[in-house]
Amino acid sequence: MSLSDELRELLRREGCGIVGFADLSRMPRESTRGYGYGIVVALPLSREAMLENKNGAPQRYYAEHAPMDKRFKELKRSSRIF
Repeated sequence: MSLSDELRELLRREGCGIVGFADLSRMPRESTRGYGYGIVVALPLSREAMLENKNGAPQRYYAEHAPMDKRFKELKRSSRIF
């Protein structure tokens, strides 16, 4: 299994709905902080939160979104081995 497959599997197990990788080598070095690639992750919100937000009632969206900052920090910590 490749390194990217292992990382993708780990992040999926941790609840990420989307995991992707981006080649940053063509971007200016100063904008990438010297990294040659990037990792994209997304955590899912509930369907209800998205529909209510679309209809002008963002309370559930905000309530679900707020804990995600903490979750992203946990994901960053758990994926450091890569």
